[in-house]
Amino acid sequence: MSQLEASISMRRTQHQPVGNVLYANTVPLPRVTLQLFMMCPRNLTFPEYVDSTTIYQSFAKKVSLVKCEAELIMCDLNNDGRLAEDEMEQYVSDLVPRIVALRDVAETVLPFYCCTATRRIFWDLDPYSRGVIRIDALLQSAVMDEWVRLQLMTEDSPQNWFGGFVTQQLYDKFLMLDARNEGTLNADNLKRYKKGLPTVSDDGLPIDVSPLSTLFIDRFFETNVMMPNSEMDYRKFVDFVIAVEMLPQCSRPHFFWNILDMEGVGYLTPMVVNCFFRETYAKLISAGLDVPARETVVQEVFDLVPTAEPLRITREEFLSCPQAGLFASLVIDCLSFWTYENREAR
Repeated sequence: MSQLEASISMRRTQHQPVGNVLYANTVPLPRVTLQLFMMCPRNLTFPEYVDSTTIYQSFAKKVSLVKCEAELIMCDLNNDGRLAEDEMEQYVSDLVPRIVALRDVAETVLPFYCCTATRRIFWDLDPYSRGVIRIDALLQSAVMDEWVRLQLMTEDSPQNWFGGFVTQQLYDKFLMLDARNEGTLNADNLKRYKKGLPTVSDDGLPIDVSPLSTLFIDRFFETNVMMPNSEMDYRKFVDFVIAVEMLPQCSRPHFFWNILDMEGVGYLTPMVVNCFFRETYAKLISAGLDVPARETVVQEVFDLVPTAEPLRITREEFLSCPQAGLFASLVIDCLSFWTYENREAR
């Protein structure tokens, strides 16, 4: 038995059961096997070969996953296979000094980095905001792949959500919107939100006009912001940015459902959707763009979601629809609408 196997085996024997539950590892020990070889992309010149660097990178990723699992288990203070948000933030904070790509993250930015990274993970794995995530689910998730990739990098990457660059851009965006220097944002502040990381100011709209519907922003505060006087802190701001910047991808369709279902009746009609789209449509027209009639657009948007009744989308139908994110983006975001409308010309 190797030293690594012995160490992991010893760690397993030290786990204490919670009731009748005992946490078991989910990441197999990495080995250079035929399966690993077959999973690697082939050399373009010699298809029967695999580059040694490719094998090394694949193996290094598997080793990193084993390491991450051990580190996550160490942060699981209740030994129940789950992590609370503060435990995840502590895990990230402990790991940052050992990640080469994050060597330039300033000490003053570190708390915001830990918050940003943690909220990104919880956004995907805790969709109903219960405050905990399962370690095994995290280790098998796409967001974990992104986190592991960063740990194997030698330089920061603006394409990786866990890079220090993204946190810096998020923090700069937050400060830019915080015109009152209060450390929090209200709905009026957020109505100046411009998309992009870094922020794209020259988006074809007036400098103080967001591509997002103001009704959407008002509803976001109604359904998501619980602070006194409807003020939003940085943590909630990160959630907002993840939601709108990743559209039409959507791992939390119920986030948008709660906003769109203004009356709380459990279904959407063209009248309700038109309330959101009216402003989106007006922004497109004021920009001099050729847009189909509003009624036509609303009809086409409803066609994205399979329904039992025409022009009536229930909560269950929306949540189960793979196109829920696209539905939301077309209704609330004029830039997303224009991009989708011209997708064939791009």
